[in-house]
Parts: sequence; C-alpha cells; structure tokens
Amino acid sequence: MSYIMTERGEVRSPELCRYLSPELKGLVSIRSDGWSYLLRPFDGGLWRPDTRKPGRDTFARWQRRQQAYVQRLPGWQKVCGLPGDDKLLEWLTADACEATTGELIEPEAYTSDGAPSWLRVLGLLDRRARAIDVTRPPGSTGG
Repeated sequence: MSYIMTERGEVRSPELCRYLSPELKGLVSIRSDGWSYLLRPFDGGLWRPDTRKPGRDTFARWQRRQQAYVQRLPGWQKVCGLPGDDKLLEWLTADACEATTGELIEPEAYTSDGAPSWLRVLGLLDRRARAIDVTRPPGSTGG
C-alpha cells in the first residue's frame, strides 16, 4: 500500500512492514518515517499513530530491528489487512469464523498450525458473548 489514512489525513511515507498484533488487537504498519500506526476493527478504517522511533536510534538501526522482529513472527501474523466490519459482525453470532490463515474454525479455536480466529486475535470474544446473549429469546438459558 502506498498510503494509509488517519484522522489528520494521508500518511505517504513508505511502509517497511505490516503485521497483526494480538497484544494491540489490530494491524500494525511500520513506516519509513519512524512511526508505527495501528488499525483496529470498527474504527472507520482510520489508522491511529501508535509509537515513534526512539530518539537514540538511527533510522537504519531502527528499521533493521523492526524488519527483523516481523521476520521472526509466525506466518499467521503476517497479514495485509483486516476483515471488514460487516464480516466481523456476522462472525460475532455465527458458529464458525475464519482464522487469520483463512481456515474456517470455531471462534474460540486455533487451527492445527496455531493460527487463532480473527475474533480471538482482535479481542472480540467478549463482544461475541454479549452479541449471542442479545440474540437469545427472553427466558432462554442458552446452549
């Protein structure tokens, strides 16, 4: 991708790497200007500034460290984008959803290769539980 959109407008600095962060519950874009940006579901497709290169690092050293970090990540974290909000909303009440590798699995599950469901990695399982409770008929005990 050549640019990303933030609340302040376009960020056109070239992207060094991109990865899925379970800790941040979103997609991280590391840019050549020393900034990283975070995209989370249901944020209107806008990226948020996340961190800036530490002042003590040279750009070259910082870039090498970022790229080395991403190279060590498991394959399921090396994704280009997030599922659309409509798809995530659909999965919130479904019996199955996609893993980050595209395999269809139960929302709480992992694939045989260790890839989590999109709902799990994006921290949406609590939201799923609430969505299921809302869709149950009054007086239903679930299950």
